[in-house]
Amino acid sequence: MSAWEARPAIPEDLQDKIREVVTPFEHTPKHKNLVIAGVDGSGDYPALSYADSFVYISTATATTYESDSTSGLREVGPQSEPLIDFAWLPESNEQRTANIDAAFSRLVGVPIESVLEQSDYLQLKGMGQSVSSAVKHLVRQSRPHWLAES
Repeated sequence: MSAWEARPAIPEDLQDKIREVVTPFEHTPKHKNLVIAGVDGSGDYPALSYADSFVYISTATATTYESDSTSGLREVGPQSEPLIDFAWLPESNEQRTANIDAAFSRLVGVPIESVLEQSDYLQLKGMGQSVSSAVKHLVRQSRPHWLAES
């Protein structure tokens, strides 16, 4: 079981790239208005099936932390109630891909491309591509592994 669950080691070149883009900062009490957010998401596929169509359930919740002179970072709490979304995934590869992208955008509240353009993923995984090419690549990478390329 341990061999089956083992995660592959991060390749050395990717480790070097991560080290290059990590930006250290001083202890948080010295930074006023420092806010860090984290998101946890999950999904179930197929949650339901009918003929050649399936339903994918996605969930997401976000928590933010802000600088605090006593503890360093203090949890502010969830920004909203946990989100849940149901996406219909038909047999058509093009429609299936569009529907899953739309579901993730509904969960976030903005298009996936906007999230990636404003994130550090471009630095971490952009691999020196143009912003447009890197975003397209990262959108494909953000989809569930079982979703075939269109």
